[in-house]
Amino acid sequence: MRSVAVLLAPCAILLAILHYTYPHHSLPIAPALSPQLLPAAAGPASNDLLAVAIDASGRVIFGANGAGISIFDQGTWTTFTTANTISDTVHPPCRPAGLASNTVQAIAVAPGGRLWFGTDCCGVSTHINNAWSTCTAADGPGKGPAEDIVTAALVDYGKGWFGTPHTGLSTFHRDAQPAWHTYTQAGGLANNDVRALDSGNNQLWIGTFGGGLSVFTPASGLWITYTVANGLGSANVASLAHDGTVRWIGLAPDDTHPGGLSRFDGATWQTFTAAPAGLVDNHVNAVAVDHNGQVWAGTDAGASVWNGTAWRTYTAANTGGGLGADRISGIAVAADNTIWFATRGGGASSFNGTTWVSYKTANHLTVIFLPAAYRRTVVEVQAR
Repeated sequence: MRSVAVLLAPCAILLAILHYTYPHHSLPIAPALSPQLLPAAAGPASNDLLAVAIDASGRVIFGANGAGISIFDQGTWTTFTTANTISDTVHPPCRPAGLASNTVQAIAVAPGGRLWFGTDCCGVSTHINNAWSTCTAADGPGKGPAEDIVTAALVDYGKGWFGTPHTGLSTFHRDAQPAWHTYTQAGGLANNDVRALDSGNNQLWIGTFGGGLSVFTPASGLWITYTVANGLGSANVASLAHDGTVRWIGLAPDDTHPGGLSRFDGATWQTFTAAPAGLVDNHVNAVAVDHNGQVWAGTDAGASVWNGTAWRTYTAANTGGGLGADRISGIAVAADNTIWFATRGGGASSFNGTTWVSYKTANHLTVIFLPAAYRRTVVEVQAR
């Protein structure tokens, strides 16, 4: 038996509890203005999620803390762990091995569909066509990243780029000799603690903790560093995104600066903070720009969105649980402009401008509709 509760509040509150038995996957997701019974959906393997990315086919990929990788594909969840991944013995870019660790804190999607995963302890794992290989520091110089703790990942300019917390930025090019190379503070990087990566306009933007922001031009080898002296809101850069030539830099507080979200258009710096600018919190763990040009900042206290004029904040409380938890670790924007959130403790959430959906473990799905005619509509489905 499945239990469905629907709460409609246009003027008064009507609570109806319906009991209905139906086969799994028999009913579609309800449109915003017409709540229906929803099939229970398996969620991610853990509610403690560390990263999210979306590939070219629209699959939403989450890295979990201690539970591997969960992939949402057209309503179906699939999880990969160290126990169920198969080694690539045909043409691996690294040593044939399954997923290196069940704690995945960075994800990168290559143009050809290959997925790269940065782990907390055991290097970089890569996956394509259900086959896996892993590169580690133990593989030797030039054969793996400089460090096995990987905090950021990006694929662009024909290379894989991987941030580490102690040894700088490692890059991978399969046809290069050696295949792996490392950039450090000694060679122009602002700091060896790399937390965020972004690309665009033939440049690589590298966010560090303690050193601010580095900009690297691969074609020329030129390095530029931006610090609080230039206008950056903190020396601790936690996340990066861009909209054309405008860069958005998510920050964490340092010893003397509050953090928040910095904006840089190539000439002028501006920093938004919790007071008085309107951010919900100054720890901006994730930032993304949607297809309407709105900027989403994922913080320790919810998600704030900037429409170019004002801020609006969403929390677990004011979305009725649609945002699964307030501490947001990652944000990704789908082709249809649905915003996906990885949260710490609240699983995965999505928002399409009208409807919030929260996916959690234990086969639990909560959908929050926000049509204009209603103050709030809640549809909750839980398997029993």
